[in-house]
Amino acid sequence: MKVSRLFLNTAIVLLIILLLPLVLIGISVMWTAEKSYDPKTTLSPPCTAVVLGAAVWKSQPSPVLQERVNEAVRLYQSGYINNIIFTGGLAEGDTLSEATAAGVHAQSLSIPPEHIILEMRSHTTEQNLRFAKPLIKATKNDCVVVITDPYHLRRALVLADHINFNVIGYPTRSSRYQSVTEKAKFLARETFQLYKLRFNALF
Repeated sequence: MKVSRLFLNTAIVLLIILLLPLVLIGISVMWTAEKSYDPKTTLSPPCTAVVLGAAVWKSQPSPVLQERVNEAVRLYQSGYINNIIFTGGLAEGDTLSEATAAGVHAQSLSIPPEHIILEMRSHTTEQNLRFAKPLIKATKNDCVVVITDPYHLRRALVLADHINFNVIGYPTRSSRYQSVTEKAKFLARETFQLYKLRFNALF
């Protein structure tokens, strides 16, 4: 009986040890996503925006990618950024890279092509950031803004920190993830991805 109780108590402690970091990471993802962002107090223009890649649908930016581009355009038109780096390579089956599709969409919204830089090699969030980092020098800006979905922002900032990329995070104002169910799935996915990232960093 004592052995069974000891086993049960040990199992409970181990479960708490495993789940507590997951809960804390989930809270950090939510806090980063839901807190208020005011460009007047957050940014020190002129800044360069790094727009993280997302899927392309039939040579057009997906709704997720469109919202990221739209946010960069808003900041550009408001005078907070003067250069935009669009990231993302060519996925299998696509005819345009994520960066190219985003750049075309930005130009359709009156962003001058000379203020657009395309990074077309990356296929992951980490690569988006790693390959964009050396392109910052050409913009001559010290202020760098990473734009992505609210619930994706925390992981992007952690990855940027891992490669010593000094950036400011800025979420899109809207997202295709609108319903409670969609937000919960996105939160769960990002929490798990960040959990794996933190766990792998220990070894």
